[in-house]
Amino acid sequence: HLLPLPKSPSAHTSISLDPNKDLNFDIIEKQFKFEKPSHLLSLDIRNRNAKIDTTIPEISTKLKSLNAHITNAKKSQEQEKIDNLQYVYSQLKKYKSVLEDIRKIPFYEKDS
Repeated sequence: HLLPLPKSPSAHTSISLDPNKDLNFDIIEKQFKFEKPSHLLSLDIRNRNAKIDTTIPEISTKLKSLNAHITNAKKSQEQEKIDNLQYVYSQLKKYKSVLEDIRKIPFYEKDS
């Protein structure tokens, strides 16, 4: 069976996808922590690809949400918050591209 990815933090720290709500950096950090991509390489290929296929859309949603929060932080000119959000955004983008690269690794079926 597949383990859920990411490990969901408890519901009360769930990130608000509503950019009008305030974002606390600790919550953001917890919420945007995914497994190290290298962990995926030890899984068998089907599991690995299935995990990646469910994770990439989640990441895309979070990137959209972060983008909205960044826009809001810029309006209120909170530089520290902008920096934090942009940092998380760039980490998440890197993570997504690593997953996409791993997804492209070809695999060969063993003849059974």
